[in-house]
Amino acid sequence: MNGDTAEWATSAAVWADKVVPLRGLRRAARDVVAAAERAGYVDEHDRLGKAMLALSVLRPVRRPVAPPDGIWALVRDVVERHEAENVVDLVVAIGCGWHRDADGEGWAGRWPAAVAEMVAMVRSVVVATGRQLETTLPSARLDADDRLELPGLFVLALLGQCDCGHHVRTCGRGRCGRGCCYPDHDLAHWDPEECHLRPFVEQAVRGSARGGLRGGEFAESMLYRLLEREGRVLRRKVEFQRCSACGTVFEGPLCANPDCRRHADDATVRIKRVNWLLTPVCAGGDHTEVVRRVCGGCSNLFRARGESVCPACGAYDPGTIPADALPRRPRVVPAPGGQGFSPGPAPPAGAPPAPAA
Repeated sequence: MNGDTAEWATSAAVWADKVVPLRGLRRAARDVVAAAERAGYVDEHDRLGKAMLALSVLRPVRRPVAPPDGIWALVRDVVERHEAENVVDLVVAIGCGWHRDADGEGWAGRWPAAVAEMVAMVRSVVVATGRQLETTLPSARLDADDRLELPGLFVLALLGQCDCGHHVRTCGRGRCGRGCCYPDHDLAHWDPEECHLRPFVEQAVRGSARGGLRGGEFAESMLYRLLEREGRVLRRKVEFQRCSACGTVFEGPLCANPDCRRHADDATVRIKRVNWLLTPVCAGGDHTEVVRRVCGGCSNLFRARGESVCPACGAYDPGTIPADALPRRPRVVPAPGGQGFSPGPAPPAGAPPAPAA
């Protein structure tokens, strides 16, 4: 860094300290850059100028000084190579240890102000996801303590500084032969050419950068893993019925179509849907585990009672195998004579015995 650049960096730090007010105990780098653009202190197209301003705010030392040559060279190289990425996000990531060995104190380590910016970003994702959980899965709603504590825990995971198992690493007792989790839970794997920093954080925290919660994606997130461990949410396959009269897919004893309302019986086709988010029974959920057989002809799920005749299509399939345990809602199904589910027809003469349930 030449003398002119070092002098400008120092003056930028002094300007930021005087002009931009504190937000809590820190100045947000985005606020400083935005204020500098409004004041004409830096041009909106001057990416290196904005990077220097961000560095002046995120500096890990109290005095308004220029960054070391090695740090400025890294920042300049990253900013020039990733032209589509937000400058402040690039500097925040570098401050958190991305693209360098963050070992030590001061400029050599992780910068506390940069980590605080990352925590703020993660907190906004946690709060937004919490609002979605309140309407879709009340058992997993996030309270005030969750919103306060989880962002810091997730940032530790993103920085690879905890033993939560969210990172691709060897297990603590030797090599387990596989990745313990997912590379997109580790900031070191972020590629600005593939996505911006905010979507990367959303992917790690809630499983997707898209709006809404999808069971399969959410189950890959750091938030799901924590909620599952605490018994607040489960991702399972769930049994549904398909009405034989109108084709409506529904849960429970009655067709959900208000113009039909047909009772489900033994001959009703049952199907499974994967990646369903459930409230565990311990948290007040009303799904129970059941074991089903899968018909080799129509793929209907039916009770594992020892026979191999599908009650929906009547097909006999000696290759029928037990299905996974499928949670379903408890239901009471009327049957002729009030005996519950009536047994299906007997297997054809000479057929091999059915597999054990």
